[in-house]
Parts: sequence; C-alpha cells; structure tokens
Amino acid sequence: MTYLKSALVGVLTALLAVVIVVLAMLRVWTSEGSGTMFISIDSWQILLAAFVGFAAGFSFTFRRSRTRRA
Repeated sequence: MTYLKSALVGVLTALLAVVIVVLAMLRVWTSEGSGTMFISIDSWQILLAAFVGFAAGFSFTFRRSRTRRA
C-alpha cells in the first residue's frame, strides 16, 4: 500500500510540476497592438519536469510513511 500511495502522490506531483513549467514558459508577445500568446517548450523540458516531480513526490511520501512505521 505504501508503494501505491507513493506512486499516486508522485503522479500528482509530476502533473503539478508540468503545469508550473508550462506556466513559467508562457510568454506573451505583443504584435501590432494585439497580444498573441504562445508557449515555447520542448518535450524534454516537460519530460524532465514530470520526472523530477514524480521522483520528489514519490520519495517524500515513501520516506514519510517509512519513518512513521519505524
């Protein structure tokens, strides 16, 4: 059950990390008085954010549940 809970928290943290990266990379450019929005993100940046978010969420939850039982 610990692994499942840690994996779920890891997935949620990965999604949150991806949303934060997308919002951070959102750039607003103005062209001829009108605002156009585009996102300049490569797939490796999203993958890296998802991996780091998953690893952080999984390890935090896994360590926390292990120290409570000991």
